[in-house]
Amino acid sequence: MGMKQFHWNHIDQMGKIHKVGLLHGARTGHVLIHVNGKITSIDFKVLDSKQYSFFINEELIELQIIKHKDHYEYTMEINEEVKTPLNKKRKKERKKMGFQTLAFSAALILAIIGGTVWMLNSEWYKNKNNPSYELLATEGVFTKGKLFEHDEYSYAYHYVANNRPISKIAPSNNYTVEDGDEYMVRYLPQNPDVSEVHFVLPTERQLLHAMQKSVNTCMMNDETISEKLCICMAETAYDVRGYGGLITLINRNIPVVENGQFNKDTYEQLVNGALFNSKLSANCAK
Repeated sequence: MGMKQFHWNHIDQMGKIHKVGLLHGARTGHVLIHVNGKITSIDFKVLDSKQYSFFINEELIELQIIKHKDHYEYTMEINEEVKTPLNKKRKKERKKMGFQTLAFSAALILAIIGGTVWMLNSEWYKNKNNPSYELLATEGVFTKGKLFEHDEYSYAYHYVANNRPISKIAPSNNYTVEDGDEYMVRYLPQNPDVSEVHFVLPTERQLLHAMQKSVNTCMMNDETISEKLCICMAETAYDVRGYGGLITLINRNIPVVENGQFNKDTYEQLVNGALFNSKLSANCAK
């Protein structure tokens, strides 16, 4: 058997791609490691498990050769636990977010109680079983709607149907509403007061707004990341999960108890997913 060759791509904090390679002789055990075409390490007669550590800029990289009974396994990981300047900065930021989480949780409990009371007394709740709403899926037509904050439990939306301006109030959901947000609204032509906002159908203006907001959120949360990488992440999130992917990036610090659909857990699942990272490497390489 000849030399086994393995390659990985590492994207640094500035968005630059570094190509890491490892060659391991199956018979001799000789090892050669190279980064961006330059040899960084040579070792001999490595016939058992072994780890190699080196820095790419401020990031500590660990390559592992793991011996199994009938084969070798090769992995590359980023060590975020050892005390390096970059990891200390990460730890400080995460500790700060932990304190914020406690405050959010207490506020959430009060919000849930107040929101429940509001919903039970709202026009939306009283009309939610109206048979006319069931016709929206088959007979409804779409028009552009503008959304505005109403109170902490609801939002207002305005649209024009049959040449008549209409305003409605609806309960808040997992999509945060800012004044002037634009989404498509579906209504019944024969009864235009029967309507609903489709948050999965943002207007082009709304989509661009979310894209920019996700980039800004990325840069504010980690000053070591370049704008180029943040833009790549936003484009990749949209490519993988559509508009919801952008909302996930924006809500990267939101606890699960505060938003069950877009939160820090779904953010971690997204950015650590194999599909996301594969597409991110492709987007950033352009």
